[in-house]
Amino acid sequence: MGTLSINSTTGEIDVSASDPGEYQITRTVTNSNYSNNPSTATDIVTINPADNAAFSYSGSPFDINNASNPTPTVTGLSGGTFSSISGFNFDGVYDSIQINPAINLGTTNTISLWYNGQANTYSTVLGNDDAPNDYAVFIANGTTVAYKVQDASNGSVEWSVTNVNDGNWHHLVFFRTNTTINFYLDGNLQTVNSNTLANNDTKIDTIGAKTNGSMPFKGKMSNLALWNTDQSANIANIYNNGVPQSSYTSTPSAWYKMSNDATYNSSTSTWSIPNAANPGTLDASSTTLPSNSLDYLDINSSTGLISLSTSNVGTYSVSYNTTGATGSICPATDTQSVQLVNTNFDYPSNLCNASGSSPILPTNFVQQAGGQFTISPTSGSPGIDSASGLLSPAGSTAGTYAITYTIGSNSTTKNVTSGAVLAPSTTTNTSTLSFNGTDSYIQVASSSDFAFGTSGYSISLWFKPNGTNSGLSNAGVNILDMRSTSINEPVPSLWIRTDGATGFIKLLVELNYRAQATVTLNSGNWYHVVVTNDGYTSKIYLNGNTTPIASGTDTTNYLAAPLKIGRFYANNQYSFSGEIDEVAIWNKAITSCDVAGIYQASSNGITADLSTVYPSNLKYYNRMGD
Repeated sequence: MGTLSINSTTGEIDVSASDPGEYQITRTVTNSNYSNNPSTATDIVTINPADNAAFSYSGSPFDINNASNPTPTVTGLSGGTFSSISGFNFDGVYDSIQINPAINLGTTNTISLWYNGQANTYSTVLGNDDAPNDYAVFIANGTTVAYKVQDASNGSVEWSVTNVNDGNWHHLVFFRTNTTINFYLDGNLQTVNSNTLANNDTKIDTIGAKTNGSMPFKGKMSNLALWNTDQSANIANIYNNGVPQSSYTSTPSAWYKMSNDATYNSSTSTWSIPNAANPGTLDASSTTLPSNSLDYLDINSSTGLISLSTSNVGTYSVSYNTTGATGSICPATDTQSVQLVNTNFDYPSNLCNASGSSPILPTNFVQQAGGQFTISPTSGSPGIDSASGLLSPAGSTAGTYAITYTIGSNSTTKNVTSGAVLAPSTTTNTSTLSFNGTDSYIQVASSSDFAFGTSGYSISLWFKPNGTNSGLSNAGVNILDMRSTSINEPVPSLWIRTDGATGFIKLLVELNYRAQATVTLNSGNWYHVVVTNDGYTSKIYLNGNTTPIASGTDTTNYLAAPLKIGRFYANNQYSFSGEIDEVAIWNKAITSCDVAGIYQASSNGITADLSTVYPSNLKYYNRMGD
């Protein structure tokens, strides 16, 4: 026989402290006039054991790209309900959600939300800064919950709680009527420490920080529901045994689920979070939460099947509750942790091993705790950061390498090729051409070789400006021009516009700067510049760096035109003063590695013979003096 916890005076049974079993309960009433003949009554009470809600997933972590959708094995009572909490991650630095216009819940209201704090700091859950009559919910160091409705005399209510910043989900619900406030944590009423609440309206305009961005929250939040009425009689439905609601007995006046109904606009870097209670009437959005901020597990409530392709990377608590299951007498809940990962990543298929090549981060990649990059073979390979995948191809041996990202039992492997840069020619240049800034230039007749169409082109040259170019900040000077009669012709033009020690390198087409960059140009120094166009984008490279200094959209259909080196297309205008060398033109876009190779095979205007080391699609080449 087990133990029945019963109050001998009231007869109240503490079910949670009692053992399952059948018990006979006797009540005895003694009349003072008939003490020798007490009256008794008995009853039979059965304490049923909690349902067995045990279940498990096999194989976690699951790769959202490569794994099969997992279904749990229920070893307990079948027929219950599966659920998981989704929400937004806040970084504790910049992240917040703005509600516009602000919501005024008046002085009688209910606020419910799910909270997963991850840092012991003083942080803002929600509120506004309409001082002195501001409102906020704060959590201090995970152990104090403060509800503040402030006026000139200040006013707040505080509760001491067991640490809620433990990395687990907790349910917070506040019921307010004027200056009276009750707080339930995980469905349990909390004892208030102080009560000096001002009788001012509850106004909310920010989630996860104060309105000005200060005191930011670090962790996750989900399922914020707001009523402008006291819903304390509805507490069981609001809490719902620890599972976030999909519906409420009383529909909230505002309800931000923070689940997959939220959408991210990559062009504006903005999250839009619909109001499920009143769609379109209140706007909640964030410009600080990054695109991967949403934790969302797409789970079938009946079967527990997880749809991986429509879920997001993260670690989730999946709950199984036996309510509604056939034969359920005493509903119970079991919780299991499920981790979703993403092993997908991309690099450019061809890397440049030039000494000036910049490190490259993988694209389409989400960094995850515990994941690791490896590269094979290791001998001569580009250096790689095991956590971030930052790849450093500079100085690596030319060849093909297999890069693998592994997390848990999941992995993805992709190949990249480290390409060799151009080798210097044994034939070197010994001279350059000087331009006087007035009437010296080179002209080449119009040719079909210069009719690039939409297939792209590349221009490479060395130049050394001298001090006489200074002060032409309005007009600038031309290094190279490919127009004949009109400034509006669809042909490329490379300009140098100087203003003292500062200069501009611009690619001009049809009076539109397709790409431009401000650089420091010192008189007497050599500079190597390459312009490329692949039919979609124009880029400008400087001094062999594989990262362009400027780029811009350029889908021009380039027509044939004459070539001028050292001046504007018409008359002796905007003429360049200094030296120019090694002018090369291709009717295709050369690669950034080609750019680095040309530069590395060169020095101060002296370039390896490009007709020997890179003849492919070379349509014009002038070694300028050789």
